[in-house]
Amino acid sequence: SKKTFSEEVADAYRAEYLAMKKDAERYRTIAKTFSAMSPNIDGNHAWVWRGNPNRLRGPTLDAAIDAMKDGK
Repeated sequence: SKKTFSEEVADAYRAEYLAMKKDAERYRTIAKTFSAMSPNIDGNHAWVWRGNPNRLRGPTLDAAIDAMKDGK
């Protein structure tokens, strides 16, 4: 049966929510691999990636982070 306008809108919002949730998971995964290199008293720290470049590989950055997150 055909979906109502409200159902279509709800589906669109659900899809957008799931996409944002996946991006947030990627951010949390990659954020763990950064450290403050030179902490400043004003809070404007310089950040450096301390990850293994061999673990961050894929056709896109998202795919590389997903693979790292999944332990591949």
